[in-house]
Amino acid sequence: MEVLRGGALAHFHPDRISDEDTLPVPEHFHDGSLGIRSNLQYTLRRAAGLGMRRSTFWNSPIDVQLLPHRRREAPSSVSVDGHLVPCTIGNVRTQLHNIAVTDGEAGASILEHPNAVQTALGVDMDIRVSTFGDSPLRPVLQRCGLVSRSVSLPTNADCNQPYLVALRDNLVSVGRAHHVTVNEPVGFRFGGGSYILLEPDEGGHKLIVDHQIEYPDIPPLGNQRMRVAMTPEFFSFIAAARTPAMRARAGILSTIRHLGMSRFPYTSLGLSNVVLVTKRGVQNPNEKYVVNGRNYEPMCHELIDRIGWLKFIETEFGGRFVGKITLCRANHDREIEAARALCKGDLLEQGSGVEKFIDVGTLEKAA
Repeated sequence: MEVLRGGALAHFHPDRISDEDTLPVPEHFHDGSLGIRSNLQYTLRRAAGLGMRRSTFWNSPIDVQLLPHRRREAPSSVSVDGHLVPCTIGNVRTQLHNIAVTDGEAGASILEHPNAVQTALGVDMDIRVSTFGDSPLRPVLQRCGLVSRSVSLPTNADCNQPYLVALRDNLVSVGRAHHVTVNEPVGFRFGGGSYILLEPDEGGHKLIVDHQIEYPDIPPLGNQRMRVAMTPEFFSFIAAARTPAMRARAGILSTIRHLGMSRFPYTSLGLSNVVLVTKRGVQNPNEKYVVNGRNYEPMCHELIDRIGWLKFIETEFGGRFVGKITLCRANHDREIEAARALCKGDLLEQGSGVEKFIDVGTLEKAA
């Protein structure tokens, strides 16, 4: 990873879809039913369950409970069968295209989805997971170090919508929202044309996400760019967008479907909870996200995934991240690498407006 600041960032001009060709944001992509005020921070009024679910990997039964988090100065946590793990950057791992927190003994994976809920809505919550049985093969593989000790959270048929259902009529304000942003533009450049750029808040206390995806070998997607204000209302509308299955995974899932099976072996991933994208198009569309013949669901889920890592920055600095984030070919590994660098940076306290600024002048040494 290369950190770009000042002149180096000014001379960084990657190929990017023009503003004129950026996907328009449909006006009806808006759901204000949660009644969230963007200037307040929230937690749950009472514990709420997602009901009995299946862990994404190994397909074992689990119970997921969302709990109030009232100590704003303390990190949120995940508890697995009574073993509590703080959700801090030091406990983060990336694996199998997802984000996990673990202390080596226990933990939870696919945390990017509830993290995105917390970041977009300004809600702090703890998560308690209880497991009920497992594959007899899994403990053996764990002892051999071949699989993670983390329990994977469910991949729901409507993605993050069950979290929103648990929050409806169940939110209480814990006070005014605090904010954190970078004190000047900074970029993180990776191999293969991948980069993440961050710019300071311009006074609106908003999170702007400008994301570009590139799938030239999948014509229904191709290269797309979308720029959105990640408001609670916009996120609430896109929350149900499913995880895309593309390229190799799409081929495997298509084969499984032709064999009369509904999901990948040893997982809960299947035609009910992923959006299958092949060269012929989206094979199981959700009409909610189809506008004028264009299927927005894969991009909407990309936007969900692209903000999950920000929760660790917010936890480190005690404020909701605001400003603009520009991404291309990003993934969880690269996002967490950028988050680690940012979390090692110094913090500049301010007197008004945005309360806290991350001093990006310290990042090059951190990186």
